[in-house]
Amino acid sequence: MARSFEKQVEKNKQRLLAQQKKQGIQPGKLGLSGEGETFRGRNIVLPALLILFGVMYGSLGFIGGGSDINSFLYWLTIGLYILLGVITFIRKPYLRIGKSALYTSKFNRDRMLSADSIQKIVLSQGVVTIVPKGNGQKWTFLRSRNRFNTEAMGERLKEFGKLNKITVENH
Repeated sequence: MARSFEKQVEKNKQRLLAQQKKQGIQPGKLGLSGEGETFRGRNIVLPALLILFGVMYGSLGFIGGGSDINSFLYWLTIGLYILLGVITFIRKPYLRIGKSALYTSKFNRDRMLSADSIQKIVLSQGVVTIVPKGNGQKWTFLRSRNRFNTEAMGERLKEFGKLNKITVENH
């Protein structure tokens, strides 16, 4: 079983490398490492909500009288909520602007958007929105939610748009 699993992992790795090569991505260029300027934010809302939920769940167990519950699973659930909140807090969201592509992390996966697949970039007060061509999902970076430096990000995206002939709108 272990040998077949290793073969499957190697096969998937080769398929991913071939797909990246076909798209023009050099292997290892996704993520924070790579050329370009990186803007990092800080996720505060979701971790605070998860930790608050864990604490609230723990306090409800004490108020309701915990004689009927399994003590180990109860504390494990509370601990996992708090652990998930801490991990989400430590993992910083980012936007990396390369010469002809943008990179970010969405739903725990690294995403890439090449310059020719970007329809427009919309800059507002505290909000940066990147609209892809077609029916792809918009990339939205908010100062209020993820503590991004949207002013510096907007200036750099203006340069990126001018270099790659992408419409940049100011609202």
